[in-house]
Amino acid sequence: SDEGDVHEQDNNKQNDSEISEIDLTNKGIPVIITAPKGAEVTEGFANGEIAGIIWINYEVNIDKFLLDVTMQDEDVSDDISVYIENAKAIETSQEYFSEFIKEEENGYIARIVSEDGPDYAFYYVLVKDNRAIEFSQGLNFDYYTLEEIETLYEAAKDAK
Repeated sequence: SDEGDVHEQDNNKQNDSEISEIDLTNKGIPVIITAPKGAEVTEGFANGEIAGIIWINYEVNIDKFLLDVTMQDEDVSDDISVYIENAKAIETSQEYFSEFIKEEENGYIARIVSEDGPDYAFYYVLVKDNRAIEFSQGLNFDYYTLEEIETLYEAAKDAK
């Protein structure tokens, strides 16, 4: 039977019993993230030493909640605007980059439009304990909706 292919959408807003706090401090990133209940932490692709710099990279994920959290294990050397400018430069160099639909001091949401339709991306940086903690959407083999990206962006903004 095809019953296993039926996916019901639950569009109700999450209440407190459906969220959990995920503390990445014991993994080397001094941050607590609010995520949907059941979210798991997995090691990211950029975890390890690259060109003499220690990168700490984890993904907090469940379903379409895929939050990538990256931190260089060294003191913040640049103003936050430099992180934003660098991330935007990478974003705008993408072949299908369309526009920034939200731009704030610590981050942005971008629209990417290819022949397959719209996709969305975000970037957010939090400075804490003299470290720059960078957030973006995790690797997803499907397009993100704007609502999904806004949920991730808000989770990054809420990180403590």
